[in-house]
Amino acid sequence: MNRLSLSLLIASCAAPLTAQKDHIVWTDGTITRDCRITDFTWREVKFTDQGRSEAKPADAVARLHVEKVQNAFKRALAATSKDDKYLEFRRQAEKLSKSDPFLAQFGYVEASRLLVQNGQLGEAFALLEKMESELPDAGLRPEVYRIKMDVQLARGDAASAKVVAKKYADTALQQGWPDGFVHEAEYFSIMARAAAEELDAGGRRAEMETLLGKTDGSFPSVADRARVQLANAARDGGRVDEALEAYEQVLNKAGVDEGTRAEALIGQGHAHLKQGDPSNTEPYREAMLAFLRVYLETESAPAERKAEALHFAAEACDKWRGPDAGQMARRLRGFLRRDYAETSWASRR
Repeated sequence: MNRLSLSLLIASCAAPLTAQKDHIVWTDGTITRDCRITDFTWREVKFTDQGRSEAKPADAVARLHVEKVQNAFKRALAATSKDDKYLEFRRQAEKLSKSDPFLAQFGYVEASRLLVQNGQLGEAFALLEKMESELPDAGLRPEVYRIKMDVQLARGDAASAKVVAKKYADTALQQGWPDGFVHEAEYFSIMARAAAEELDAGGRRAEMETLLGKTDGSFPSVADRARVQLANAARDGGRVDEALEAYEQVLNKAGVDEGTRAEALIGQGHAHLKQGDPSNTEPYREAMLAFLRVYLETESAPAERKAEALHFAAEACDKWRGPDAGQMARRLRGFLRRDYAETSWASRR
């Protein structure tokens, strides 16, 4: 399963679909258009398509556009400040918690994301746990683990990441969640153990290769995550062309979630940085563009990753030294301090 894109205004990144009814983007890149989504639990998504009632496993969902969600959270979506947005999403989610859990889950997760962006991690995690307790069947329950893992891994908190990865695996197995979630929990376990230095580079690569073998073709979102990590290993091992080919394979696929796209673009940027030198500065420009795409194209990616991308985009600009590069680098660092002041990257030089 992927990091489900929760942009309630999906119209901004899928303009051709905006005038239509509900739609579902599946992890294989296909789209069910003009449907009506009636429920979304960790077991399945239910919808009506051309008059027929259908249901598919929840781990096959990449993105949802639900008109009822946009209508329910109109005031939150119209708010102009992050604080007002957060308060409106939370207020409405709590109001709907008992009467319409299907809608409430979207408000809880969006409010939690806004808290993370604002650096209020304890409050964000507490709100996610509140959703998990109040809405045990929510289709967005995996977000409780994903959001926590993204923050903990980005900040190097390996001990906490191991705890969350284990809880995700235990929950998915004990409650009989679809296999995609079980495999995603396995991915997070590998990442957490590597962060805790319980796996060396070779062990991490071997486990990712095994996971890719189990998920490629059947659980594409988990396979894409593993593929990016294997590309990172190839890049770190000096096989830059191999890494760039793997990143492109992920970036050219439909249905890839924004978190994975961000990881692939960051990897691509670092690969281009390795190709540059004072006599060949064009790769630095390519690196800058790849990092910048994270900021521009992956709205729901973790704030720490977007901040990292801006940091290295500015650094790539400095090395490129093309027209207006100095001014561009200053602007990028300004964006970093303005938009991601609460991240660990904002104070780095």
